[in-house]
Amino acid sequence: GGVMVFIVNGRVEEIPSGFQTKVDAARSNSEKNRAEYEEKVKQGLVLYDGRWMKAEERDRLQQQSAAQSAARTAARASSYQQSRQNSAAEITKGHELYKENGEKVNHDYLLDSRSITVIIFYSEYYSSWASRCRALTAQLRGKYQNDREIVIRRMDVEYYADSAKAKAYAVTGVPEVRVFDNDGKMVGRPTSDFSTVVQYVDFAKNTR
Repeated sequence: GGVMVFIVNGRVEEIPSGFQTKVDAARSNSEKNRAEYEEKVKQGLVLYDGRWMKAEERDRLQQQSAAQSAARTAARASSYQQSRQNSAAEITKGHELYKENGEKVNHDYLLDSRSITVIIFYSEYYSSWASRCRALTAQLRGKYQNDREIVIRRMDVEYYADSAKAKAYAVTGVPEVRVFDNDGKMVGRPTSDFSTVVQYVDFAKNTR
């Protein structure tokens, strides 16, 4: 009945007779496409972006594409810079924090009046907290380890929700970072975002 039988890994598979016709047609199309390709090449054409064209046209399109890509990159960079400037414009100094009893938090003991002080409140109580705290600490140390204007200090607030240290400094989450200028004024608000800390430090440096 016009059926071919293949044996594959000991398993018998029946292939309809039309299979060979499809194979032959595919081979014929492949040979035809190859012949057309060789003819186009002989004509001095190149295949670019799914179309045949002269090499000069390809070069023009490539240059155009590169220029458009560069323009998009420049636009993104400009947008990012503007975003940073806008964020910096919103940063203020002198924000105060208060304990649950209404008493103002005093950071004087933790500050270095000769430097910009970065305080990291962290916890090793739970592994999920600890990993985030360690990661942020590593980022900040890597960023400022050779910057003599910056002092980084850390305080373990333990199981921060109920610990005396957390309450004394009004810590609401970990990791939590606070930046203070040389005058002891807090820059911005507490944050756990690395890029925001960098903006705060830059602001403190530029507004002394």
